[in-house]
Amino acid sequence: MTSGDCVLDTSALIAVIRGEPGAEQVRDRLMSGRQFMHAVNVAEFLFTAPRRRPELFTPESALAWFNAAEIGIVDILDLKFIQLTAHIRLAERSLSIGDGMAVALASVLDVPLVTAERNFKRAHDYARIELIR
Repeated sequence: MTSGDCVLDTSALIAVIRGEPGAEQVRDRLMSGRQFMHAVNVAEFLFTAPRRRPELFTPESALAWFNAAEIGIVDILDLKFIQLTAHIRLAERSLSIGDGMAVALASVLDVPLVTAERNFKRAHDYARIELIR
């Protein structure tokens, strides 16, 4: 991994497609280094993009947008990864399973997690969290 590499949380991509605060920071990340998302978070994006921007996205067009961004999809789902996700969720109960998997992936890859969500307080024990706003 290089210094520009990161894991993207679904909220970071939603900030981009909605033009929200922090979107420029995510765009900068998309232009440098390598970005990764867990497959569960990609599924979340394909569901959330059409809900948040129905005039622009269907699940198919969200997938096309995602593919054009050239974000790497990681589908780790072995017992060690699941156990790490469980520990993260127990430490920060406000996280969803998808959020826990994003933190776990950042931990395994040893790169920061880029997110718009502020509910990752105790997740700092597992991965570096980079808030975009």
